[in-house]
Amino acid sequence: MKLSKIAKDYGLKLTFLTEKNFKKISKQYDDITKADAKNNSYYYVEDDHIIIGFYDDKHYKKAAFFHELGHSLINDSFEKLVNYNEILIEYEAWILGLKVARKYNIKLPNKIFKYMLKSIHSYYKDSLREVEKTNKKNSNKNKKLETILEFKFENHEDPPELNIEINFTDKEKNKKIKNIKLKRNKKEKNNLNLF
Repeated sequence: MKLSKIAKDYGLKLTFLTEKNFKKISKQYDDITKADAKNNSYYYVEDDHIIIGFYDDKHYKKAAFFHELGHSLINDSFEKLVNYNEILIEYEAWILGLKVARKYNIKLPNKIFKYMLKSIHSYYKDSLREVEKTNKKNSNKNKKLETILEFKFENHEDPPELNIEINFTDKEKNKKIKNIKLKRNKKEKNNLNLF
């Protein structure tokens, strides 16, 4: 199935950047630079437009599409729930996008899981820097939402076992309010189990 058809099913416009359309698109969206676009970048623009940069690999391009589609499915209440935490929003985008891929029976090769892990790892490192900055500014404020996040990244030739679990807990009520799990076993060749 064509990705443009899937995008249309979700009310989205999909554009793959090319040398021919780059100038027009970059004028329309001035935050898209050629350097970024050539660096395997992808964008979800607020007017329901997914823009995928220059990718040499069709599988990475496909994974980027599903990730951005996942962003389009995230609602305001989730963003508020996680206090607009970028890493948690990025995790959710991957999970929702992969669920859509599964819905359309799109198989992703093993190398995509490594790509996904590297992306998640980069969000995690960026988030840690942001948390350190925020903690310095707000060291005395009480936090209502506690997020427990475990992440382990190792460079493997074979697809690694992937277990990601994110729990959101209301500290005042001492109650778990949301749980996100993503799991992939080594035995599975080409897909993720999302539950």
